[in-house]
Formats: sequence, structure tokens, C-alpha cells
Amino acid sequence: MTPIEIITIVIAAVVGLAALVALIFVIKGGSKKEKPPKAAKPLPVQMPAAPDAQQQIPSKDEAKPFSSELPGMLAAHAKEFEGLYESINVSCSQKDSFDPDAYHEWCDRAEMSSDRSFAAAFAGSFAKSDDPAFCQAASARLLACIEAAGITRVGSAGTKLVAADQEKDMYTCVNSTSYIGKTCTVIKPAWVLAGKPVEQGVLMADNT
Repeated sequence: MTPIEIITIVIAAVVGLAALVALIFVIKGGSKKEKPPKAAKPLPVQMPAAPDAQQQIPSKDEAKPFSSELPGMLAAHAKEFEGLYESINVSCSQKDSFDPDAYHEWCDRAEMSSDRSFAAAFAGSFAKSDDPAFCQAASARLLACIEAAGITRVGSAGTKLVAADQEKDMYTCVNSTSYIGKTCTVIKPAWVLAGKPVEQGVLMADNT
């Protein structure tokens, strides 16, 4: 084999090797497909909780029942609220012109009680508030608590009665010291517990 033939064979081998390497590179490069960018994960949709699982936020106007032991405790302290029974009753009747002062007076009087367990029980059922709507609802519940304690209102303003001896402790008369046996007009009803007055009513004798 001549030198020229050897050189020709070597050149052919080099060229063939280069072509093979190029072919392999092209094949490998072509097999690598660009991967599409990953789609962003959607944010989880928070479904609303079931009605019974949702936190219930009571309205300020929602009636909170008074504790079961409070009426009995109130009956034991009934005389401490003398002068406030008719005022809370009148306050509750004024739907369109409600004034929370009568309710606040009850709260203040209960707070001053020397019986701290009673004071705490009252405050737990009848909280003070600056919201008139809250006080109006609480006043109605307080009136129901008074009734549950056995404290009742006797008569109504404007009615007539002939004052008997039993009325001496139940009423006071504004225009006569000797009103027994006379026809009188009820100016302010009395409030009684077990037949005994816890708040005196007021009479006016018709014939002085």
C-alpha cells in the first residue's frame, strides 16, 4: 500500500469519525424537547362553613335569659329596690320615647347591695350598656324577672278605690291624713310581695 493510499484512508477515517460525532450530536440535541412551563397551581377555594359550624355572634339586642336563681334572690332583696318598680314599668311602656335611666338605676342599686353574690348574679344577667336598644330589651326582661320573683303591681293609675285599713301600709295619700273610708284616685300603683308592699303606691282623696 502506497503512502498516498494510507493518507487517503486516514483522511477518510477522520472525516467519517467527524461525521459520526456530528450525527450523534444532532440526534441527542433533537431528542431534548423543551418542557412547557409548569402551570401555576390554582389557589384553594375556601368554601363557607356549614351554618352550624359558623361562629354565631349574638346581636346586642338579642335577649339573654336571666339566671334561674335570680328571681328568688330578687325576692329576698325586694325592699332594696323600693322606688324603682313603677319607674321600670313606665319605662317599658314608652316604646317610642324609651329612656334607659330607669334600667341604669336598677343596675346601680343592685351593684351597691351588700350581698355580693346577689350583686354578681344580677350583673351577670343584666349588664349596663350605653345602647338604648339593648337597655330597652333588658328592661323588658327585668320586668319579667320581677314578675317571676312574685312581685306584682296592684291597680293602675287613674282607678278609683275606697281606702280600707289594709291600704294604710300599701298607699300613702298626698292630700289627706284621714283618707280611710274615702273614695280615692290611684296616682301611682303599689307593688307587693306575698301581700306585703315592697313599694308604696300613692292616692289622692277625692273629697277632702
